[in-house]
Amino acid sequence: MKRLFLIGLMFLTGSLAMAGQDQEALPEFNGQAAERIKSMRIAFMTNKLGLTTEESQKFWPIYNEYEQKQKQIRRKYNQSKNINLMNDTEVEKFVDSRFLMEQELLDLKRQYFTNLKDAISIRQIANIGKAEREFKTVILNEWRKRQRMRRRN
Repeated sequence: MKRLFLIGLMFLTGSLAMAGQDQEALPEFNGQAAERIKSMRIAFMTNKLGLTTEESQKFWPIYNEYEQKQKQIRRKYNQSKNINLMNDTEVEKFVDSRFLMEQELLDLKRQYFTNLKDAISIRQIANIGKAEREFKTVILNEWRKRQRMRRRN
């Protein structure tokens, strides 16, 4: 499992280098780089959660569906207007909509907690958030490293 993780991390490093070549800010990765990062994320989280092959086969379809629904909820409440340009009534509506969004996300999380209990252990479920944060940190640190290297060259 550690070998798979290390191979994946090397793969990630290469994909970040390729993706970062054309990007100045935090990259909106092209399809190929996004797929590589997605693969790295799967390997990273599978390793961190200690998923067996059977658990992975059950976990990932449920988790991917959860993420899609989460994105749909966030899109539904997406606010593109600058808060500083809103009047007080608009800001109040915006804050209320954020509470609604957070409640929908919490309800979704509870629903998928129940769904995931059939696929993996409670301890593994409890570690999902930690694994997600650690992966984001790894990606961000690697991106920063690549940016520093680009600036030096």
